Amino acid sequence: MLPIDLSRVLRIGDPSYSKLKKQLRHFDLQTTLAALSGLLTVPEYHASTLRIEMLLHLTLLHCRGARRPDQGRLAYWLEDLLARQPIRRAEDPVEDVFVSNVIGPGGNYRIFEGTWEVNDYYLQQVLDCATRTQWGTPHRMLRRSAVALLTLSDAAASRAHLERWARTSQPTPRDRFLGNRVDVAEISSRVTFTYKECEKLGVSPEALAPFLY
Repeated sequence: MLPIDLSRVLRIGDPSYSKLKKQLRHFDLQTTLAALSGLLTVPEYHASTLRIEMLLHLTLLHCRGARRPDQGRLAYWLEDLLARQPIRRAEDPVEDVFVSNVIGPGGNYRIFEGTWEVNDYYLQQVLDCATRTQWGTPHRMLRRSAVALLTLSDAAASRAHLERWARTSQPTPRDRFLGNRVDVAEISSRVTFTYKECEKLGVSPEALAPFLY
């Protein structure tokens, strides 16, 4: 077996994604993003994070239509089209927890590890630098924005009923991983926040501005 060229596998402009790009043009950006982001809050899908994240990037670039994706469409994109691409071979067995924890202004925040190992350790170093050092003193907006994003991450974990150090029960990547019971509306609601909900969480739109697409 030839070694995987990760630079090609992770290149969103690669011609191998052309069929997927054509289909995405007919779908609504916001609802497709919400559905895919919701998949990233399901522990059983942890081993397939790479495919889900690639589809998220392609969605941002190409979704310009009005159709809303259902379970069948998500399964076709992830378990058929992308499962036949080299990116599937780049997926490794899970080597870390699904949800970890960092400490920042206001307390503890649950974060989703994704494909990063010991993500919490490195993020904690950045947070400590921004909040506990002399360098961080004048960077109040940076701290405010970081805490705003962490607050939403913790809220999404609560909506998904996930505790710190939650693990997946399916650590090995598989072509077909979604199963037959994906409630698209429910998983989308985990990562969708209205202005009122943000206000209740103490998160202002201005603080999230650096992360807006």
